[in-house]
Amino acid sequence: MHRTLLQEIGAKIKKVRREKGLTVQAVADRVGVSKGLISRIENGHNLPSLPVLIGIIKGLDTSLNSFFRDIEKIENQSVNIIRAEDLKPLKLNESGSVIFPMKKKKLDNLIISTNILEISPGTLLKKTKQDSLKYKFILEGQLQYKIGEKVYALNKGDSFYFDGNEPHFPANHSNKAVRILEIEYLKKNS
Repeated sequence: MHRTLLQEIGAKIKKVRREKGLTVQAVADRVGVSKGLISRIENGHNLPSLPVLIGIIKGLDTSLNSFFRDIEKIENQSVNIIRAEDLKPLKLNESGSVIFPMKKKKLDNLIISTNILEISPGTLLKKTKQDSLKYKFILEGQLQYKIGEKVYALNKGDSFYFDGNEPHFPANHSNKAVRILEIEYLKKNS
């Protein structure tokens, strides 16, 4: 019988926790949730909210990239490969910003959307907010990203995540295009 993504995540949490010599209670204390919730997540009975999942990963003293690196998405035992030549660009606005939709997948009460966003030189995108959690990784270039009232200077190789309910927008003040890998976790009803 194949394991679901929920079981894969729970098993990975348990494996990393044991490798780090942590108890279920220690992880729960670090995250600020109950020991029972951590146990139910580890055993594949509960899907954690994205903020709780990220809290658990941080509580395990590991990075998001490291945590998700070897988790297999087992759905009909298929692998989804997206070839570069199959990415179809969609123009976002007259400023020349482009989005390359890669994949959108529904999981339980979440929709996970993965895109590559290309922001042309001198572009300031509109402020937006959405009931989601966003993870972004700068593939190329440098830009400024305003989240709430704070502005962050970001360069190639930087990554960040934030609550999409905070008003946010990127600005490319450089003379080169910026490319960003973005992963959004949205509630199905949003």
